[in-house]
Amino acid sequence: MLRYSIADEMLYGTVAGKSFSMKACSGGGRGSSAGLQRKDVAHWNSQKKAPAAFDEANRGGPLPAGHYLAVYIGPYKTFGECARLDQTLTSMLYSDLSSAAGVSVTERDGFLIHGEGPKGSDGCIVPASKVALKKLLSALKAANRPVLLEVHTEGVNVDRLRDTGNIA
Repeated sequence: MLRYSIADEMLYGTVAGKSFSMKACSGGGRGSSAGLQRKDVAHWNSQKKAPAAFDEANRGGPLPAGHYLAVYIGPYKTFGECARLDQTLTSMLYSDLSSAAGVSVTERDGFLIHGEGPKGSDGCIVPASKVALKKLLSALKAANRPVLLEVHTEGVNVDRLRDTGNIA
């Protein structure tokens, strides 16, 4: 099982008998090799969807909290070697006090674990270390089955993020 902390930007857990603990980011263009990271509060909203056409100033937020199944898929489009994050019901529903039911279904999907690139992340998980990414993908491939990933938001504190310079 793997866990990803949006607040701490850490991915950790065990896959195929190997333990992992690595810095990783999600959303707001973080993971950009071209310096396109957004630091404003809006880009920490996990329901913020990126526009259909790439817009450097308008990026998607981190992936929604909940459970996913991480599946190794190998080389994919422009991302290189990566893993797909299949959503489960828990990552599709979120608290929405503006709806009569108190919950809504996210309109976000298509998340991956991949390496850094010019655009960075609009919700995918991007490990900071290429070596750590390669080891994780190798373990996911060796597992030869979906691996549970829990994404959590415990500890997200906008004031703390502002103090550390992670948001403007």
